[in-house]
Amino acid sequence: MKKLLLGRWALALVLIVLPLGNLWLRPIAQHGVDGKAFFAISYWYEAVLLIAIVLGFGVHRLKLLTKWTDYFALGVIILASMTIFWSHRSIGDEIVGLRYCIPVLCAYFAARLFDFDLGMFTKIARIILPIVVVVAFVQLLVWQFSSDGFLDAISWQREFQIPGNVSQVYSSFAGPNQLASYLIVLSMFLWRESVGRYSVWIYLSWFLIVLTYSRSALLGLLVALLYAAFIDWKEKGYRSAIPLLGVLLVFGVTQLAVTHLADVQSTDVFTHGESQTGHVFALRDTADRMEHSSFGMVLFGHGAGTAGPASIARPPTFIPESWILQILYEIGLVGLAAYLLFFAYAFKFSKARAGVQLAIVGILINALFLHILADNLAMAVTFGILIGAMVNLPDTAKLKRSRAH
Repeated sequence: MKKLLLGRWALALVLIVLPLGNLWLRPIAQHGVDGKAFFAISYWYEAVLLIAIVLGFGVHRLKLLTKWTDYFALGVIILASMTIFWSHRSIGDEIVGLRYCIPVLCAYFAARLFDFDLGMFTKIARIILPIVVVVAFVQLLVWQFSSDGFLDAISWQREFQIPGNVSQVYSSFAGPNQLASYLIVLSMFLWRESVGRYSVWIYLSWFLIVLTYSRSALLGLLVALLYAAFIDWKEKGYRSAIPLLGVLLVFGVTQLAVTHLADVQSTDVFTHGESQTGHVFALRDTADRMEHSSFGMVLFGHGAGTAGPASIARPPTFIPESWILQILYEIGLVGLAAYLLFFAYAFKFSKARAGVQLAIVGILINALFLHILADNLAMAVTFGILIGAMVNLPDTAKLKRSRAH
């Protein structure tokens, strides 16, 4: 029992510390540190997850492989691991590739193995979301009233901008897209779990998503909110969806107002200058590569790490500008289908928890246009633990009843 609690607290530590990591990683990187030491400081949570999974097999109280999500997650992990046999890459390349290909699934299994409770996740999320939001607004204030020299000293440079020299907020994350996708997960989940004054933090997080100017995140948030309106309309009638449609209207007006006040062309908000051209080129490049791939490669992929962020660390570099296309290239149609079925069954299992469904919708829409489940490990790990905790609900309820008797 002590090991079980230790594993849960280890996952809780990851959920709390990981989203705030860049607050100290940026200054450390800027002022110089040994490469191996910086790697250890940056990726300590991977060791925690690995140890949790290994220990979990020995102490978990619930049988694994009892849910369809378990089967599909394990299938993806096995397939991604086996690609080394036909990708002709080194073991080191394969390990790097797996780190970017399956983090959400590893976090999911860690939560499953230690029966991580959704109530505990909710408590942590309610603490960490306001911290991330406050850091973001502090960053905006510092940008307004501080010199470039001071910003360099605290490692909070205005390094992400859209045309018009408009800075994109990134809070405690590596970039604006990473912040936006993380906020989608927590805000969508907590929106259906929280009432009263706490809702202010959720609305502020949506406003920050606007200030990231992340097109894919804005689209993901919009689709998730529309789906929420559809749920309310279906369950409670059209009148219940009116307040949410009002939120959507305010959201649109806010986007237009921010764009006008920042003196930014609306086309730049949607195209980010040459960024749109890069996305189109990446899509064509991916289609061309798949067209010239063998039938076996189309089915089972070219290997974990052959596309996306991992390919930057281990060239040749290939950036499809889409997590969906990245997975398709890395582990093929079979792997992509298994991954999507994992999310589909997670969506089905979370019917009683609409917030989880909304998070899944928002993130998958976002993943169509960016590598958010590969280059945003804080979000991927948080997302995986959330899904694992949600899938645990029926089993943990049975476990508590058995202890009561």
